Amino acid sequence: MFQKFLLCDFLDYNRLRNECLKLVNCKFNIEIEINETLELCSLNAKKKSIRLELFSELTLEQKEILNDQNRIKQLIINFVGNSIKFQKLGDIKVIL
Repeated sequence: MFQKFLLCDFLDYNRLRNECLKLVNCKFNIEIEINETLELCSLNAKKKSIRLELFSELTLEQKEILNDQNRIKQLIINFVGNSIKFQKLGDIKVIL
């Protein structure tokens, strides 16, 4: 799964260099997106006995954002993936 995102990152980098990257803005729920990403990363976290947690005190209205959903997902995967990579044990908490 991470190879797919690595390939997407590489392709995006080339598009940026060639000024061909198009952002697609849509409305989506950021909390749902983060939860789905944490589920994707949970297997790697479990292998290292790391617990992934999401804390949010946002209202439903605040959770709905207008942005490029795929780019946001890439950012979250990179942040969480790097956190798992460099964390030896304990918890990783994502706070909205």
